[in-house]
Amino acid sequence: MGGSDRGDDYLTERNGVWHFIRRVPVEFSEFDKRNPIRLSTKIRVARDRKGIKARRVVDQMNIDVEAFWRGAAAGRGAEARQDYDQAVKIARRLGLEYLQPEEAAEKPLREMLQRIETAMQAQRGDDPVTTAAILGGVPKPAIMLSGVFDEFDAGTRAQRIGYSPNQLKKWQNAKRRAMEILVECIGDKDINELSRDDALKFRDMWQDRVIDEGIDIGTANKNITHISGMFNTLNELHRLRLDQVFAGTRLKRAKGSKQ
Repeated sequence: MGGSDRGDDYLTERNGVWHFIRRVPVEFSEFDKRNPIRLSTKIRVARDRKGIKARRVVDQMNIDVEAFWRGAAAGRGAEARQDYDQAVKIARRLGLEYLQPEEAAEKPLREMLQRIETAMQAQRGDDPVTTAAILGGVPKPAIMLSGVFDEFDAGTRAQRIGYSPNQLKKWQNAKRRAMEILVECIGDKDINELSRDDALKFRDMWQDRVIDEGIDIGTANKNITHISGMFNTLNELHRLRLDQVFAGTRLKRAKGSKQ
């Protein structure tokens, strides 16, 4: 799913009527059991042979369906992030670093035994929430790139107290557009799955645009900085322990260059 999707791709004739037909992406299949989705535009092909009116209807249907998917995913995602944040806080309150099972497995055996002992000393071994926090039973929350800006915006609102409407709009547009460009470049994915190769592909895309389109290096670097800033902020907010894949990806100017 992405900003490049057009209703034309989902416009199909069935029994003399134009229909919207689209398969549900895998990442949203748990929220939407219709697969494929079939919706009638109620526009007969005989009255709209080229599908001009039907395309407009299908475009809106596509927008509505994607909005439903994002809303459902956001609701589940918010719940997952709350569970994860709570687990991190409980572990820290008990003097422990919150670790996923695969991370804990790399630690010395004595550290795992210490975690179990901590759970017993807290006399809350029968509390599944505390046990999960100590033993890493709560998975990292999935945050899709398409939802990063909204998550970042919500987590940093205090920083923009006093912004004028124009300042706020400019701030939002720049960061939202930066994330859209990243998604266009590498596709929508969970930030936990971002790799160094993804970051370098993004850097290379900007380098090509500087060369081929004459875009100023400063513009490219601002975009890269927006991305790395949002990425790092969410990493800290949710203590995701992500690799700093965007580190050092800003473009360098040639010495003596005035561009």
